[in-house]
Amino acid sequence: MNPRTWFLRIALWLLALSLQACGGGGNDDGSATLRLVNATQGYASLDLYTSDTKQISALAASSASSYLTLAEGTTTLRLRQAGSATNAWSQDRSLAKDTAYTLVAYNNGTTLSTAILADSQSAPTSGYAALRVFNTGGDIGTVDVYVTAPDVALADVSATVSGLASATLGSYGEIAKGNYRIRVTGTGDKTDLRLDISSVDLADQQIATLILQSTPGGVLANGMLLNQKGSLTTYANANARVRVVAAVAGNALVTASTSNGTLAGSLQSPSVGSYVLTPATLAGLSLKVNGTALDTS
Repeated sequence: MNPRTWFLRIALWLLALSLQACGGGGNDDGSATLRLVNATQGYASLDLYTSDTKQISALAASSASSYLTLAEGTTTLRLRQAGSATNAWSQDRSLAKDTAYTLVAYNNGTTLSTAILADSQSAPTSGYAALRVFNTGGDIGTVDVYVTAPDVALADVSATVSGLASATLGSYGEIAKGNYRIRVTGTGDKTDLRLDISSVDLADQQIATLILQSTPGGVLANGMLLNQKGSLTTYANANARVRVVAAVAGNALVTASTSNGTLAGSLQSPSVGSYVLTPATLAGLSLKVNGTALDTS
C-alpha cells in the first residue's frame, strides 16, 4: 500500500473516533434528554414517570434533577407526589431527537402545572449574558423586574421586564456580564417589593432563566436561577408581610415595631392594620398597649 494512502486512512479513522467522543448536551443516537425542576409550593418532592416507569424519584422542592435519556417522539409524562400511586399531572409530550429539555413543575393556584423548555438557546454576544424571566403564577400576579447595579435606587431606573403576567415565560434579553441586583415589584408600583436578590453574577455568554416561585403567603416570590444545561441556584425570600390586629379591650392603642421599622403605630382597637414588608426574623420585636410593653418572648 502506498504510504501516503495508508497515512490518509489512519488520519480519517482517528478523526472519526474524535467526532464520536465529542458529545454535547444532546445525543447523536436519535434520542432526547430531559430533566425536572420542582418549582412547586406544596409538593415537597415529586416522582417523574414515563408511562408507568419511574424515571426520577423524590425530587425535592426548589431543586433540579440530572438529565435522563428518552426516545424521540411522543412520550407520556406523569408527575406524582413522591411515593404516591396517583397522578398529579399527566400529559403526552413530543420530544425531538438530539434535543435537551427542562420540565418545570409549578403551582398555578391550586393546580399543578408544567412548562417544558427546550434547552437550545444560542449563545449571546460575547461579553453579554442572556436572561429571561418565568413568572410561574399563583398569587404573585403581574410583575415588573429590575436588573440593576447593586447600589441603584428603583426610583432612578425603568423596569428591565414590564408587566409579566402569571404563568408567563418571558423572552431572552442580552445583559452585559457583571454583578447585578434583581428586584421584583407589583407591576407599576415600585414600592410593592415582592423579591429582592442583592447579588447575582451573570457570566460571559451565560444563558439563564429566572424562575419566580410562589411562597406560602402567595404575594411574595422566591427566585431560582436556572442555567441552560447547567446548575440551579435558589434565592429564598428573606422577607414577610406582617399586619397587626388590635383587639384589646377598652379601645386601647397598640404599637408594634422591630429593629427594622414600625409595624403599626397607635392602632386603636378594634381595627386591623395594613401589611408591612419586614425581614421575616422580626428581630427586636416590640409590642405595646397604651404605652405598656408586652412580653414578646
